[in-house]
Amino acid sequence: ILGSRSVTYAGLLALVEQQLVILRSLNMSVGDHLITQTPNDIDFVVILLAAADAGIALVPLNPELPERAVAAAAQATESRYLLNSGFEEDTPRMGLKFKGKPDSDYLIITTSGSTGEPKPILLKQGTKRKRVEALIKQYDITERDTTLISTPMYHSMGMRVALAALTTGGTLVLMKGWHAVEWVRLVMVHKVTFAMPVASQVKQ
Repeated sequence: ILGSRSVTYAGLLALVEQQLVILRSLNMSVGDHLITQTPNDIDFVVILLAAADAGIALVPLNPELPERAVAAAAQATESRYLLNSGFEEDTPRMGLKFKGKPDSDYLIITTSGSTGEPKPILLKQGTKRKRVEALIKQYDITERDTTLISTPMYHSMGMRVALAALTTGGTLVLMKGWHAVEWVRLVMVHKVTFAMPVASQVKQ
């Protein structure tokens, strides 16, 4: 759920298949690196799943990063592709065989560390899956839960929480940007049962 838009799991699968067609049309293949600057919305969830399906390593970046910083991240992560404007929902669907494997490169998270230069941290699909499963077990997340994400999904934790909700078959509510009053409203309207806001958000 994002604002007035909601997508069922069947609809999400259709969108993922459409995104896979686009990735194939770009001649992307297993092991390629794809930068995405997609904001916190349903499109981000779609590319997160499509990349896993295609065996592509996703490099999620802040949508507000200036071009120079994106170029530096592209060089550091050896990325040849950039997606920053979502996709067309009328793309024809076609059955594609799942190519992702536990040892496939999945996420390349960039951190600036103490030097300010982007440093890539690589996560395999199997590693991310184990982290998601650990989160589900720790907080006993089930298909009955409604999860609210208020942190950027280009960070590892945001992605982990989103994947936990989807893996269990629960409901996922997204916030494009943080606002304390809106967070409380969404909790009440959607009867949210699980969320992981960061400390500064909790304080507000």
